[in-house]
Amino acid sequence: MASKEQLVETDWPDHPGDKAHAFQYVEDMDKRIDQVRAAIKRMQAYKDKGWLGRVWWNFGWHGEIYTSCRRVRIHLYLERDTFKTVKNYSAAVYEPGSHGWKSGWEATARTPERAYMLAVRASRKLAKATAKRLLDTVEGL
Repeated sequence: MASKEQLVETDWPDHPGDKAHAFQYVEDMDKRIDQVRAAIKRMQAYKDKGWLGRVWWNFGWHGEIYTSCRRVRIHLYLERDTFKTVKNYSAAVYEPGSHGWKSGWEATARTPERAYMLAVRASRKLAKATAKRLLDTVEGL
């Protein structure tokens, strides 16, 4: 399993000097790391694809897991009231070579496995429809 240093991709942002806030900051980061590790474990049991994870700070701690080729990413969305528990997972399938900049097919579900399955299913459906349109276009030439 990845170490904390391997998962966290951020510098420590400035925060007030009070110890209570600093402890909460570290506690929230540790919670997000645990959630990412749990999602990685679930996806490795579901689809053994060499899942990796990352945690970063952007006005709060965020987490996602992704395949080693980075073509499938699953973002962890938190409950709005507490920002502590994972509410749902949003999976996206990206085109080869897009490096995540060009969004692909997306799906959201209560589990990472279902989000993955729905996103892959949607990408396959759209790919088949696109291939059919292309074949229909070139047949008339």
